[in-house]
Amino acid sequence: MTSSNLKSTLELSPQYPNAHLWLSRAYQQKKMYREAVAEYKKTLIVIPDWPVALASIGNIYGEMQEVANARRMLDTLAMFSSKEFVTSYGVALIYAGMGEKDKAFQWLDKSYEEHSNFLVWLKVDPRGASIRSDKRYIELIRKIGLPL
Repeated sequence: MTSSNLKSTLELSPQYPNAHLWLSRAYQQKKMYREAVAEYKKTLIVIPDWPVALASIGNIYGEMQEVANARRMLDTLAMFSSKEFVTSYGVALIYAGMGEKDKAFQWLDKSYEEHSNFLVWLKVDPRGASIRSDKRYIELIRKIGLPL
């Protein structure tokens, strides 16, 4: 789906959270970070405190090198995890965005232990590109059972 298709979808249904989610990811790939964060925040209007959106915003802040904001998202997710499930994959993405590979892999390993469905995206999720050159990445892909 293209950015223009997503915008057309939002014209018809401005509260459709998945259109905001995917539009924000498209903006992030284009390094249009402010626009990406704004779209995720629109998702949070429809689904308040959604850990997936919060983790994605944290990942963007990490890529923007706004470490204080990224850490604020980590703190928020930690707070939510005391009362609801927060996927470790999302936490790993925030650390990956900040370039903290050791922490990213700690949380990815935890995600593996949780049998997180998000791990099926590990090879193609562009938000994890910063960790793909690490030898632990190949080990994790093998452990998951994804083809190399």
